[in-house]
Amino acid sequence: MPCCCQGVPIVTEYNLATNQPYSLRVLVVEDSAILSMELEQLISAAGMEVVGRIADAAKILPIAGAIRPDVVVMDVQLGDEESDIDVAIRLHLDFDIPSIFISGYDNRHIMARAQAARPIAYLSKPVVQMQWHKVTGYVPITQAAFDVTRASGFYDKNPGSDLPTRQL
Repeated sequence: MPCCCQGVPIVTEYNLATNQPYSLRVLVVEDSAILSMELEQLISAAGMEVVGRIADAAKILPIAGAIRPDVVVMDVQLGDEESDIDVAIRLHLDFDIPSIFISGYDNRHIMARAQAARPIAYLSKPVVQMQWHKVTGYVPITQAAFDVTRASGFYDKNPGSDLPTRQL
């Protein structure tokens, strides 16, 4: 059975006709090429199939309508936040395709507006987690946030601040 981060198993459905595992088909919508590639690697490592990567909100509906992914992992702010959320609402209404929003911002207005698309989840990018960790001292939520914090030189400037995370 495929595993997600830290060995948590992913529920895999089986095609009854072929008795083969069915991979969740994921469309990645992210304007940062590096983050898009990282998301693809993470999704693939979790045993899911990335069926496409898109950087332009205007292309989402025609492509999603043609390839019919099971879910769209989507940056909530590709440009104009209103149009991106409207696209996710159209995905839900027109094709019954759910979205998982990712964002580098903790903006309550955007999160409230995004609820109209009935997303599966609203996740923060590691950069947001890193900032929260630096300001509050709380342990970073993900390994990615820890890695970003380390790469920023924060632990070099603040010796011992990485100790709680390393002990986990």
